[in-house]
Amino acid sequence: MEKIDLVLVRDQEVFVGIDVSKRSHVVAVRYDGDLRWQGTFAQEYSHLRGLWSRLPGCRIHAVYEAGFSGFGLCDQMQADGIDAFVTPPSKVPQSGDRVKTDRRDARKLAWELEKGGLRRCRVLSPAAREAREWSRYLSQVTSARTRLKVQIKSRLAWHGIHPPGDRARCWSRAYRGQILALTSGSGAVPVIMRDMVERLAAMDVCIAGLKRQLRDLAASEEYRQPVALLSSVPGIGWLTAIRLVLEWGDLSVFRNSAAFTAFLGLTPSEYSTGDRIRRGRITGQGNGQVRAWLVEAAWKAITRDPALMARFRRLAPTPGDRKRAIVAVARTLAVRLFTCWRSGQPYVIGVVK
Repeated sequence: MEKIDLVLVRDQEVFVGIDVSKRSHVVAVRYDGDLRWQGTFAQEYSHLRGLWSRLPGCRIHAVYEAGFSGFGLCDQMQADGIDAFVTPPSKVPQSGDRVKTDRRDARKLAWELEKGGLRRCRVLSPAAREAREWSRYLSQVTSARTRLKVQIKSRLAWHGIHPPGDRARCWSRAYRGQILALTSGSGAVPVIMRDMVERLAAMDVCIAGLKRQLRDLAASEEYRQPVALLSSVPGIGWLTAIRLVLEWGDLSVFRNSAAFTAFLGLTPSEYSTGDRIRRGRITGQGNGQVRAWLVEAAWKAITRDPALMARFRRLAPTPGDRKRAIVAVARTLAVRLFTCWRSGQPYVIGVVK
């Protein structure tokens, strides 16, 4: 019986585009300027490893879009010696024909990869990503707690229940006790309110535990110095500092502060033609929560740094300009954070001459 040769190609430079979904991977393989093979694999990486065995001696480049699947697939491919990376979906050129399928997406990725037209996501090491999970889970639980508080107050208002201690941000132990006292009994509303208040208390315990984990990280040898540098900035405490450090990783990969602010999405968009230059809103790329932390820090920093306050007042001559001005101050603050990190020197309060 004749033996079937499953080898696709040998000793070539191969470009692989992967469209990742929850149950399968659609793969397109290109080399020498043409699409040579396309197929679908189950999600388990062992199936993709079988594809690599069909490309003996090849220099394999592979890419997939960032999304729900994270960076684990990239780690596995790199461990197998493949030049693999993840690309931002927003940076993949679109065809404009409004036809989108997994097979077309895989072919497009392979084609753009062969052309060299794809940008790489900045991927932290597995250990750094694991440490970052403490911060990201804290954000998730904090958001869930905020939603639960709104739900509790909405249900109280719906049933005409108004605790005496009801104020905008009052969630003290006494206020929670008033809620339980006013909704005592065995009916649906009392049982539901007790459950909601108990879940709120459990979230408080969880958040306190997550903050302890982050404080331990901030005091560790690996993170102590960068946290101290960022904490020297007015408006940034230890918690924001360690969360920024975990999100950013090593800032030495950025060639300058402009590249760093572009990574943060704090660079203004620009629409220019000929002699006409028009700048619009910030690009909004990257992590929106990091930008929110920087804006919050900027509001505090302008009260402590005269130079930042002077810049804010210059950019906000009217109350309607305050939002745009504080974003500009946050961008300035980010540049100073970058400088502190790169130089290893603590923040210096500005002086207005």
